[in-house]
Amino acid sequence: MKKVEGLTSDGRAAYGTGTTKTQPVYKQHCGKYVRGADGKPIVVGYRVRRHEYIFVDGERVKTPWVSVQVEKHPKKMSPSEVLALNRQLSDLLDCKLKTFVGLRMATQEIVALNEAEEVDHERFSKLSPKMEKLVKAAQDNSDQASKAAIARLLQEVERFAARANEQADALGRQVETEEAEIAEMERNLQRASEVKRRGERLNTLSVAALSYIADKEGVRAGPQTRGTYKGYLRNHILVPTAIGRTALGDLPVGGITKKDLQAFERSLYSDRDGYRLKCDPMKIDIKGWLMNDDDLPISNHRQEKLMPRTAHKVLKFVASVVEWCRQEPDRWGITSPVNTVQAYKPIKKPSTSRRQGAPRTARFLHLVEAAEANGLGWMVPLMALVRLTYRPSEARGLRWADLTEVYGWDGRKRMAFRLMGTIANASGGEKWVPEGKTEEATGQTVEVPEYILTILRKHRIDGSDYVVAPPKKTGKNANRRVKAFMTKHDVEDGWRRLKELAGVPAQTDLYTLKHGMIAELLLQGHKPEVVTLLTRHTTIDMVMRVYASIQAGDLCDAIETMHRDTQEVQDDEEGTEAAAIQSQ
Repeated sequence: MKKVEGLTSDGRAAYGTGTTKTQPVYKQHCGKYVRGADGKPIVVGYRVRRHEYIFVDGERVKTPWVSVQVEKHPKKMSPSEVLALNRQLSDLLDCKLKTFVGLRMATQEIVALNEAEEVDHERFSKLSPKMEKLVKAAQDNSDQASKAAIARLLQEVERFAARANEQADALGRQVETEEAEIAEMERNLQRASEVKRRGERLNTLSVAALSYIADKEGVRAGPQTRGTYKGYLRNHILVPTAIGRTALGDLPVGGITKKDLQAFERSLYSDRDGYRLKCDPMKIDIKGWLMNDDDLPISNHRQEKLMPRTAHKVLKFVASVVEWCRQEPDRWGITSPVNTVQAYKPIKKPSTSRRQGAPRTARFLHLVEAAEANGLGWMVPLMALVRLTYRPSEARGLRWADLTEVYGWDGRKRMAFRLMGTIANASGGEKWVPEGKTEEATGQTVEVPEYILTILRKHRIDGSDYVVAPPKKTGKNANRRVKAFMTKHDVEDGWRRLKELAGVPAQTDLYTLKHGMIAELLLQGHKPEVVTLLTRHTTIDMVMRVYASIQAGDLCDAIETMHRDTQEVQDDEEGTEAAAIQSQ
């Protein structure tokens, strides 16, 4: 749209594609024109009106009229006054154009939605607030062009509503058909369960656990966590608690008792013979297995006993499955208002010695010195990252290409690693996979303090893409091909040797470096909620469990410090009182 630069003597636009008109404004009193001595109405001013033509989607459209009342006729104005008048008219025209063009563009979008094959409710919902504002603004203009644009828009909206109603009716009929089919299937399944002896196993814990693992929307767990759950099912839940007895997975979800859980927990603490699936349990035809009374594939696999900590993880998984089933009590036959597995008190409690013995800063630095002095420097980057609250599998999967720059809330530039993958078990051994322990962990950025980054760069191996590089083979294995990243075997061997050299207790786990950092942060007064952000846990439960198992020595030191501070205050008060008495 061209701006009008001036007016001609007849009031028409000198430039542009529209029209400018000048109309006299007469003086009125009580609804009648006031006339002069000559009998003609008295002119008190002039109203200058303007409109233009614009192109919207290739169509030439007339814009709404705008008007300004002035005291002098434009022909009698000075050039500066004419310029000011043109600028005022242009500004008014621009304001109306925004609303007018917005109406036309919204109409075109609704037309496109109506011409599409499927009704896009989401796109229409996003357009609705915008259309309401445009219609309200255009109604204030009260000109014919705006009214026509509103009518056109409302016509297309009604057309869209009619299509949406037709689709809703079609979906309603489809839902009714599917519900009838589902009802028929449920009746067939009920008849089959009455005929088949194994039909009642449809609500067993094993089927519930398989359904729980397969639930990609309701269960928040990444691929690695789901793989761990499959291992619990394969190696423990489907294995009979003793020879001649049933497995916990054969029991119905709503019929698991305290006695069953005690027998299951005791079986986890001893070696037992049983079976496990030779294939992925997600690929088994569970319905066919249940309905045809087929047995699971049997092998002479010997189940090794578990430590209480691992046994509690298995029980926690079972409790999660039962809690998930409680959302549909009728389907799984649950009648108890309490999750019996979650309320179960285990026979054995896990030892907290690993967390109580978590290495602190001084011990960590001692481990670094021992590693550098004894040819185990390749373990230092791994220890530094685990202490920085990285999971060992995440630390081993970090690459130098994942190091990036980020800006904090204070505007300062910091370095951070973007978690793009982890080291996971595979059929051919360990490999790097582009996924995290959970779906939320993938793609996260974790800032790295400068002193940790200095340690990592100091022990960087030339030619290695990974931050935690594997150790170089020596001796007869010097020419042996190794993986590009540090394997789990290298971690276990290096950590065992380093503990012996540094005098660290044998039961100390590498993961306790992270626990030591958490304990120190909590002892320094940082809130558990803030520490949780650093450790990237979804809740503060894990952090609070570490806090609850802080060494008794730390608490003794805190008590001594508190007593010492109190004693100093008392000594100061006594000294002040004695000085006051002496002065009197």
